[in-house]
Amino acid sequence: MRPPPAAGKVLGLLVAAGLLAGCAQQFYPGPPQPRERIAVVRVAEGVFFRAVDGAARTPAQALLDIRKPVHLLPGRHTLRVVCVWRAAAGQESLSSSGLVRSEYIDLEFDAAAGREYVIRARAGDSGRPEAVLLEDAATGQALASQSCAAERRPP
Repeated sequence: MRPPPAAGKVLGLLVAAGLLAGCAQQFYPGPPQPRERIAVVRVAEGVFFRAVDGAARTPAQALLDIRKPVHLLPGRHTLRVVCVWRAAAGQESLSSSGLVRSEYIDLEFDAAAGREYVIRARAGDSGRPEAVLLEDAATGQALASQSCAAERRPP
C-alpha cells in the first residue's frame, strides 16, 4: 500500500529538516564555502536570531533552530536578534511561561573571512540582560552593542 501523496511530501520535509538540523544557516547564495572564506556568527544562551540583513529566515531555514550558527560572506551585515529571560518577581511577563522577551535588537558589523563572532547578552545587577554585544570570538573585542529593553505590551 502506497502512502497518500501529501504524506510523502511531509515525510520529505521531515527528512530534509533532519538533514539540515546539524548544519549552520547559510545566508549567501550558491554552494557552501570553505570556512576560511566565510564568517561564522554564533549566539550565546538567551539570544536568538530573527533576521539577517533585513531578511527573515526562508521557509527552509525556519525549520532550523534559531540558535544555529549563521554563515556569512565577508562584508557589512545587520543581524537582528532577540533576548529572552525569566521574569523577576513582580515583573510582567508576556506569556504564561514567565518569560520576558526583549525588543528586536539590530547589530551592524563588518564580517571578515575566516573569523568567528559570538553574540551574547550582558547582564546587569538585576540579572536580566542590559545590553547585547557582538564580539570577535578569538579576541573578545566588542564590535557592536545595543541596549536590551523589555518588549512592551500594546496599551
